[in-house]
Amino acid sequence: MSFTKLDMNDNSQVEGRACVIIYNIGGKELKSIKGYASLLGIRDQIVLYPKNADTVVKDILENNINSDCSNGRKERAIIFNALSPAKINVFLETLRKLKINNVLKATVTQTSINWTLNEVVENLSAEHIAISKGNFEAHQLC
Repeated sequence: MSFTKLDMNDNSQVEGRACVIIYNIGGKELKSIKGYASLLGIRDQIVLYPKNADTVVKDILENNINSDCSNGRKERAIIFNALSPAKINVFLETLRKLKINNVLKATVTQTSINWTLNEVVENLSAEHIAISKGNFEAHQLC
């Protein structure tokens, strides 16, 4: 994973399937997230759960989703694909306003597109722990 500051004014088009992957979130929070994503024009929303966690991100984006995972990660995550930095920034700001907490957030990269959903969430979790401790060197960022 890598860190880059989002340019709130960058509305550039990104190539690929413009969507959001919503992982292990349900109930009212899922309804709120899906509703707000629709308001932002993100109509392509892929909702997945731990039973889908062995699926490679590339396959998820091609609608080839595996439902046979028995050891999926329990953390909650939102993963953006091919959305402009401005749209992602507005989405993240709204999550804060809706008080939807404890959700890992990421964008699909050239590296993570070849990882399983379990691997993405595991790396996001490790980064979150390292950052919360102020230890940016504890977790090797890919």
